[in-house]
Amino acid sequence: MTLTSLFFALSILTAPNPQAAEEISEYDGPMEIVTPPAMPSSTCGAPVAPGCGRTATVQFCRLQPCPANFPCYRNAQTAPVPPEFALMPAPPRIYKNPRIERPFGVNFNYAGPALFGVSLTHFITPTLQLEAGIGPITRFFGGTYHFGGEQARKLWTPYAGLSVVDFINGIDDGDNPMFAVYVPFGVQYSGRGGMTFSIEGAWAHISGTDGESIDVPWFGIKIGYRF
Repeated sequence: MTLTSLFFALSILTAPNPQAAEEISEYDGPMEIVTPPAMPSSTCGAPVAPGCGRTATVQFCRLQPCPANFPCYRNAQTAPVPPEFALMPAPPRIYKNPRIERPFGVNFNYAGPALFGVSLTHFITPTLQLEAGIGPITRFFGGTYHFGGEQARKLWTPYAGLSVVDFINGIDDGDNPMFAVYVPFGVQYSGRGGMTFSIEGAWAHISGTDGESIDVPWFGIKIGYRF
């Protein structure tokens, strides 16, 4: 036997057995150690009871889906949520401005410039609303400015406005027509579902057929729906 053959035989005899390789643990890789924040207990008082508010180190599975032999699944326990996910803020809620989404409206008027009548409204901007209406003895046209109407989250908006009122159905005789200036101050609710409600106080300047005029306090209530 040559020296080369002898070294070759010795290398085969001393080679490690593949079956003798170190067995990999079933928990290597798919998990990490996570310590969640302490959760106060309802039984905690002052002074704090022993162990109150403490947390134990738990195992969190990083693989999805988690292997069936993971301890928390094997023991029928819920896998904990990592703190970095538990503390993430909720996504912001997106609000739509009801005065932009539903600019057209139909309203029933109690008192106001129409007395008992109906009116049509339209928001040409989130803060500026035009209105035209008619009642048993009047017809009117005007507008209102809504403070804070550009804010999407704001459903109640205070407003001020101006309308010109024309009296009809025999109230004026043609030669001396009656008209009025109506100045309202109120608050309006614009629901996201379309419902609207407003209540207002007003000052009205009415010109008479004989050239005289009067100033009277007035009010109005409107209920309607927007499209």
